[in-house]
Amino acid sequence: MLKKKFRNYKLLGMLKSGLFCLFLVAPVLVFGQQYKGSPVTKDRLVNVLRLKRVPAKEILQIVNRKGVDFQITPVIEKELVAAGASPVIIAATRANFRASSEKADPDFERGSALFEAGDFEKSANVFKAVLAKQPSAENNYNVGLAYAKLERFDLSVKYFGEAAKLDPQDADIWFNYALVLNELDRFQETVEASRKYLALKPEKGEGWLILGDAYTMPIIILKRFALIKKACSSILQ
Repeated sequence: MLKKKFRNYKLLGMLKSGLFCLFLVAPVLVFGQQYKGSPVTKDRLVNVLRLKRVPAKEILQIVNRKGVDFQITPVIEKELVAAGASPVIIAATRANFRASSEKADPDFERGSALFEAGDFEKSANVFKAVLAKQPSAENNYNVGLAYAKLERFDLSVKYFGEAAKLDPQDADIWFNYALVLNELDRFQETVEASRKYLALKPEKGEGWLILGDAYTMPIIILKRFALIKKACSSILQ
């Protein structure tokens, strides 16, 4: 009898711990904030800084991942600081100069500007025009991301799925694909996409959280909360 009570107490503790972690870290499960493509231009970076729509942390990640197509000069640094760039963003910009190998597609530039302005409907349409001209993982991703921002998950899933086929080594694609599948209650596919993401980014707690969220059936509720607890331990380190 004592053993049975201990088991129940342990189960209750796991459920409470899992629920606490779920509410604590759930806000990190958001779709990517940035389209994919060529390095960031100076004008675009200045515009994003001035609009203050994108958190500084996201801007830093974008600059580190995509690079910039300009080099920092005293004049440019002054312009960025006036727009709101922190010393950390200035340092990242200086360290991530990447000369663009080709002229950017004007439609891509327009779609990017619309995305940054929060006009995701028009952005999706323009990105689809870019995709029609040049099918690629990045262009599929951009369309999928714009539709995800509009919560048109029925459309978004198609483009993220195609992007994953074209570039299965891109962790961002698998992350967003898993989120969309989960929104559509396609749990088995969510599990598969989450595991693909975790294979590429095993240190990321977000992947464990999506995976845990996909386990919704009562028969595997313990597995669900075990994974959520693992997400907590990874995210909160």
